[in-house]
Amino acid sequence: MNAPHRAFDAARVILLSIGHGIHDMYPAFPAPLLPLLQAKLGLSNTLAGSLATFLRSSSLAQPFIGYLADRVGVRAAFNLLALVPLATIPFALLMRDPPRHAPVDSH
Repeated sequence: MNAPHRAFDAARVILLSIGHGIHDMYPAFPAPLLPLLQAKLGLSNTLAGSLATFLRSSSLAQPFIGYLADRVGVRAAFNLLALVPLATIPFALLMRDPPRHAPVDSH
């Protein structure tokens, strides 16, 4: 069965390309701001580097997600990947609750 032929929609392709480009560039924006973030939030070099690594990690997953979408279809891959955040909820619930009070000075 042949799919119906649709005309090339240049405006839609350009709009999607711009949106995708902005989405892919976003993780690079905090890198020049890391010294300011370190000073403002009191982050160590290790935490600042971890933040930069975490933000860029989505780029590493994109080829695998594209391969999955090509193999099982975009809709099935999207549905499968939508379950990933749900799988992390139990681990987030197991994390200890941080203290909500300031330490008391006994002097």
